[in-house]
Amino acid sequence: YRRAVIDAAAAVEITLVRVLTEKLNELPNQQRKRLTTATLGSSIDIARASGLELGVSFEDLKRLSASRNDDVHRAQAPDYIGTHTLLHVAGEFLKSPVRYAGESASWN
Repeated sequence: YRRAVIDAAAAVEITLVRVLTEKLNELPNQQRKRLTTATLGSSIDIARASGLELGVSFEDLKRLSASRNDDVHRAQAPDYIGTHTLLHVAGEFLKSPVRYAGESASWN
């Protein structure tokens, strides 16, 4: 299950950084500066602080990030149910539009 969580988190990270980069001129200046050294966890924080809506909760994305970190740094993989839940979060994020709060949905 370890590899599944790592790969799912990588897909979310790549997509989220791409979305943030595409919206770079719309991000608050402080968040723009943070993007140059962004990790998955900090990218989630940048998106939240910038007022983006991601189609899944920030808390669920943070759980995915924390589980990935546990997998990579402590070799602690979630069980089957935990992995299934995290994969569902990643899948929902990847298929959801990203928008600013109050904006209509757009597929960037």
